[in-house]
Amino acid sequence: MKSVEASLSLLFILTTLSCPLALKAEMPKNSTSAKIYKWTDQNGKVHFSTTPSSKKAKTAPLPEIKKENYEKKIGKIKSNTPKNCSTHNGIDCEAGPDSDGSVICNDGYRNAVLPFRFKCLEAKLKVASLEVEQKQINLTLRNNSPVAAKAVRISISNNKFRRKQRKGLFQAEGPREVEPWSVAEYTMPLPPLPDFGNGISYRIRCENCNGVTRSLKNDY
Repeated sequence: MKSVEASLSLLFILTTLSCPLALKAEMPKNSTSAKIYKWTDQNGKVHFSTTPSSKKAKTAPLPEIKKENYEKKIGKIKSNTPKNCSTHNGIDCEAGPDSDGSVICNDGYRNAVLPFRFKCLEAKLKVASLEVEQKQINLTLRNNSPVAAKAVRISISNNKFRRKQRKGLFQAEGPREVEPWSVAEYTMPLPPLPDFGNGISYRIRCENCNGVTRSLKNDY
């Protein structure tokens, strides 16, 4: 009797375990395959439902769900992006401008769109550091371009008079030219504190670069 009960229990366990598999196999692969019904009531109001709640209900066509191919889109954008000298061994400024005023690459590539003027004629200056000591102001200037900055002039002034008049305007001493991809040091004796009580401003100018102007609060 016990052996029969044991056999029945084992059969029940196997049947229970196999049921989820059977149910899983019967489920539709795509849950979006369920039908949507549409009908219009007597007041002209349109209804949608997953069950035909009215005799007028008819299956409504559903839009096809499509997956965007982002890799293809990115590839298309890249193919339509104008090429520059970053993939052609850099810019050859010594070759001069192309016929359309653009740069020529080091490997001879001529379809780049970068303007020769901005890349090969204009220097890009940036202040790397500025230190105010007890007796002088030290300023380090960096040239972030392949073009030498010419006729560099640096003026330092009192914030109070910077816009009203030229009082308190001082010229920093340093090289008149900054070589490509290099730094230059400029110094200026620190004026009496009353002249710079409102902080300082510096202005950098050169023949072939955009001016740089910045105002600093007095923290010395």
